[in-house]
Amino acid sequence: MSNSEFPVEYINDSYLKITYLKTYDDEEFSELHKHLIDFQTKCPNKGLLMVDTKKMGVLSMEKQAHIAKYVVPTLSEQAGQKMRIALLLGDDVFASFGAKNIAQKSDDASVTKPFSDQSEAETWLTESV
Repeated sequence: MSNSEFPVEYINDSYLKITYLKTYDDEEFSELHKHLIDFQTKCPNKGLLMVDTKKMGVLSMEKQAHIAKYVVPTLSEQAGQKMRIALLLGDDVFASFGAKNIAQKSDDASVTKPFSDQSEAETWLTESV
């Protein structure tokens, strides 16, 4: 999967941003999170992450559990601290519920806050820097 299929960026030397472009099948889902974890190892990270879930679609309970129990703790361990994660939520109530559920289940490894506005999310993320 190329970076254009799952954009991961390092923004303003400050935080990582990932953008879900669609609902991914199981293989793509696994690959995109491996890509995120690998990307974080290659750039300086202060434990800050923005996740744009507007096009994510609804995730199965298994996928939610995978993110909460594996992806977020791995990112936190790599950063050497609890992750601070800003969730950009879209209009799909079921997808937003899933994103908030992941945040709740991964609260041991992260502090997560939902947003509808990217500039507010960025302010919250970077106020701790």
